[in-house]
Amino acid sequence: MDEIIERIGADAAAEAEAIRREAEAGEEQILRDGRAASEREAAEIMAEGRREAARQRRKAIAQARLSARARLRACREAGLDRAFEEAERRIAALKDSDEYPAVLRRLILEGREVVGGGPITVLCREEERGAVVVACSRIEGVTIAPLKDDGPGGGVVVLAGRSRCDQRFSSRIARMREGLTGRTAAILFGEERHDRP
Repeated sequence: MDEIIERIGADAAAEAEAIRREAEAGEEQILRDGRAASEREAAEIMAEGRREAARQRRKAIAQARLSARARLRACREAGLDRAFEEAERRIAALKDSDEYPAVLRRLILEGREVVGGGPITVLCREEERGAVVVACSRIEGVTIAPLKDDGPGGGVVVLAGRSRCDQRFSSRIARMREGLTGRTAAILFGEERHDRP
């Protein structure tokens, strides 16, 4: 009976040892699996952090570029504004100069080409009629008439039939501004293409 109890005890001890070893092996496997999962998760978090940092960096660079372009555009527009203000000031002074009839003559001849030549009607402000008469001397086929919608500034409007060429200074400056604004936009657009990574 002692022998049976001893054998049962030995079998129980052996079985307990086998269970303990199996539990230790399982514990080690669980720890290895846990470490591997933690390392994978940490690596994924780090990779996502790097991707997010790269996205934020690209976004910051894009915003800085947009801001720089906006400041550049504002500076160029301010420069254009100052240039046109100076041009308007000089044009206003030109109306009181001896050169004004010669300037009007060039505007009238240019306007005649635009409307197709032949007989023309030159519309002008009443206070500029004398300078327009001088400008039109020795130009054939010209009729001078008052300008009804006389806005600010000087210059003339040249008509031939239904064709019209507005050579008033305010209109010419507006056309120049439009052209220069377009060129400035083209320059800015060209710069956009050159500064891309």
